[in-house]
Amino acid sequence: MNECDRKRAWSAREFNLPGGTIRALAHGSGRRRILAVHGWLDNAASFVPLAPLIDDATVVAVDLAGHGHSDHRPAGAAYHLVDYVPDVLGVIEVLGWREFTLLGHSLGAGICSLLAAVLGTRVRALCLLDGLGPISGREADAPDRLRRAVEARVTTAPSPVRLHSLDSAIRARLAATAMDEPSARLIVERNLRVEVGGHAWRTDRRLRHPSALYLSESQVRAFLAAIVSPAMLVMARDGVIAARDSTEGRIAAVEGLAVHRLPGRHHLHMDDPAPVAMLVNRFLEKAGC
Repeated sequence: MNECDRKRAWSAREFNLPGGTIRALAHGSGRRRILAVHGWLDNAASFVPLAPLIDDATVVAVDLAGHGHSDHRPAGAAYHLVDYVPDVLGVIEVLGWREFTLLGHSLGAGICSLLAAVLGTRVRALCLLDGLGPISGREADAPDRLRRAVEARVTTAPSPVRLHSLDSAIRARLAATAMDEPSARLIVERNLRVEVGGHAWRTDRRLRHPSALYLSESQVRAFLAAIVSPAMLVMARDGVIAARDSTEGRIAAVEGLAVHRLPGRHHLHMDDPAPVAMLVNRFLEKAGC
C-alpha cells in the first residue's frame, strides 16, 4: 500500500464533549476495538503507519485537545495531563465501547496508564509504546514548578502567527525530534493549517507552558500497580525511557507486564512499524483480545 492509499484508508471522526470537540482518525472494522493516543505535540497521524498492520482491528486514533484538528482548551484553561483522561474516556463512551484495548505512545502511554488504572477490566489490553506512566517530579520541586507555571500563564503575551512552508515546518520538527522524514511529514501535515502566504501550526501554544503539577514517583507507581488488564511495553533502545532511572521500578510495579526492547528511536512505531505490529498482534492474541 503506497502513502496515498494508506491515508485514504482512514476516515475522520468527531466527538462533541463538554470541554470541546475531539477529532480523530478511524481505520478498519475488525472485532478488536482499539483507542490510540499519541504523544506530546503529535497527533492522530502518528498511528497511520502502525494501525493497518494490526490484525482484525478497529482503530480510533484521537487528536488530544490542543493538538491536530481538535479544539483548543477555552481561554484561561490549562493543559493538565490528568484532564486528558476524562477526554479519552468521553470518546470511548460516545463510541459505545464497553470493553476495548488502549494503545498509547509517550504522553499517550502515560494517559492510557492512568485510564487503565481506574477502569479495571473494561480495558481488555494495554499496549504502551516508549512510555510507562506520566512524567513524575520531586516533591521538593513542586513550589517552584507551580510558580513557573503561574508566571507563564499570567505573563506570556500572544505572539504573532509565524508562517512556514510545509518543508520548513518539517525541517523544524526534525530539528526538535530524532525521527525519519516521512514520519515527521505525517505529523506535521496534520498539525498545520493553511494561511495566506504559508502554513501556521494548529497546535495550541499553551501546550509549551510549564506543567503546574507533577505526580510524585510513588504516586505514579501506585497507579501502575492498580492496572489489572494484560499489559505490554515496547521500549526503543534509543528512545526516551530506556535510560531513565525510574523505568525499571515502574516495570516492576505492573504485574505481569510484558516488556520488549526494539532497535529504534522514540517514534519507532512510525519509523519501523512492522516489528511493533508483530509484537502487538502476538500480545493481543495471547491476551484473548
